[in-house]
Amino acid sequence: MFSNIKHDFARYYKIELGNTDPTLIRKIRLLLKMPGLQSILIYRLGYWILQEKNNVFFSYRVMFLPVYVLLSYLTTKMYGINISVRANIGSGLYVGHFAGIEVGKSQIGSNCSIHQHVKINSKKLISDNQQTMVIIGNNTWIGPHAVINSPVTISDGVTISSGSRVVSNIDSASLVMGDPARIIRKDFDNSLLL
Repeated sequence: MFSNIKHDFARYYKIELGNTDPTLIRKIRLLLKMPGLQSILIYRLGYWILQEKNNVFFSYRVMFLPVYVLLSYLTTKMYGINISVRANIGSGLYVGHFAGIEVGKSQIGSNCSIHQHVKINSKKLISDNQQTMVIIGNNTWIGPHAVINSPVTISDGVTISSGSRVVSNIDSASLVMGDPARIIRKDFDNSLLL
């Protein structure tokens, strides 16, 4: 958990502060002014509390559950960011804007960016041998108002443009857009967006 939090902070420093030295005052100011970072930290707390239920220390972690529930409720109401603890999110997640963000049961890789009004969720499928959740690879950029509700696999380095609705699997390093989303360009380098 703590290594993920450290990487989350480092990603925010890089994006928000650029090449300036992240002093303690700048770190505190960044934490206070970035609702996305606050929401990620609350998600990490909830995920840490509820993981490994058979662990010896689980009973001690459950004491923090009321704190998590309260903070999660406040961030959902105040910022409009709802990240489910059923999501498995890699380190370095960046949520640059607030409002209308919903992340349900899904698997999200490292160094991904999510913008306002993005919906990531999954529909239950009848068959047990089919994929039942959204899987998003590393270094993926998801633009505003994008919707990923089908159980799909999005590979590494994908760029999902604003307003796209993803309904099928996407190959790595692709730029997609549209409703439903179509691959517009392959071998697209999204490193400047991240």
